[in-house]
Amino acid sequence: MDQALSIDIVSLDQEHEALASAVHGLFANHTPSREEFLDVLKELGTKVAEHFSHEERVMRNISLPEYTRHVAIHHALLAELGNFRADVEENFHDKSVEELRAYLSYWLFRHITQDDMRIRAHLHR
Repeated sequence: MDQALSIDIVSLDQEHEALASAVHGLFANHTPSREEFLDVLKELGTKVAEHFSHEERVMRNISLPEYTRHVAIHHALLAELGNFRADVEENFHDKSVEELRAYLSYWLFRHITQDDMRIRAHLHR
C-alpha cells in the first residue's frame, strides 16, 4: 500500500489494500450478468462489513475520540451498498458496474484519507 495511505496498523492497511484491489478488479474482463453482479455486491458487502467490524474493534481498543461518528459513517456506507444492490435488482444495466466501481474507488480513497487517518493521528499523538 502507498505509505501515504497507511494508517500504521498492518492488519487494517492490508484489508484496505485488499478492498481496493477487489474494487478495481470488479469485472475488469467482462460485463457481468445481473445475477453475477448481485452475487459480487453481496460478497463485497460482507467483506466491507467484516472490515468495518475489525476497524471498530481497533478504534474501541485505542479509545478513538471520534468512534461514534466513525461507526455512523460505516453504517451509512453499508446502507448505501444495500440501496445500490436493491436498485440493481430492480433496474440492472451495464452502467451499474462502472458506477459502482467509480463510487467505491472514490469512497474508499476518501474514507481512508479523511476518516481512517484520524486513527493514525490518534496513535501518534
